[in-house]
Amino acid sequence: MFNNNKIISNIYIPETHKKYNVLKYHRKYNEEMFVWNEVLLRKIEEYTNMINTYPYYRYKTYQDFYQIIDEWLVKYPKIKQEIVDFKNSMIKLNNKDLWGIVQYVGKSNFGFTQNDYYYVVMYKENNYWKIYGMIDNEEYNAFPVWLLGNTNTVNLLEDVKIIVDPSNNLKNEFVKIMNKL
Repeated sequence: MFNNNKIISNIYIPETHKKYNVLKYHRKYNEEMFVWNEVLLRKIEEYTNMINTYPYYRYKTYQDFYQIIDEWLVKYPKIKQEIVDFKNSMIKLNNKDLWGIVQYVGKSNFGFTQNDYYYVVMYKENNYWKIYGMIDNEEYNAFPVWLLGNTNTVNLLEDVKIIVDPSNNLKNEFVKIMNKL
């Protein structure tokens, strides 16, 4: 939705992150950005024979998708623990208050626009920060996928400038990722 060229959206952006204009595509189409544990979701799909359960481009809020997950609990009680684990991982991974923000300073390409700001998905587990991936203009990109060479990567040491780093260790993590490529 637009109002006088301003994007109006119900998706969650922490107040301290709003000045960076992150998730423009998702705000434009009023669709929440989701990150999920692929292994857990595949396991649920396998047990239930459900297909296409990815929350991509379907839900306006996290609560909308969590409600669907709660329905799975009723429909598939035999795999309750797997579904609970998946929901808990969704809550952990999608805590934008803990996500980092980078400014892309490299040449614009299909996924990143020069001088725009992007989220780095990160969370804290057992007092250790885990860096999960980065969200480009439209979608989430897992760093492990970059390491497989299956996507167009950016140089995390040259093409991005760290703006918000709750872990105070993002640069070191970027060095580790780039050394593996």
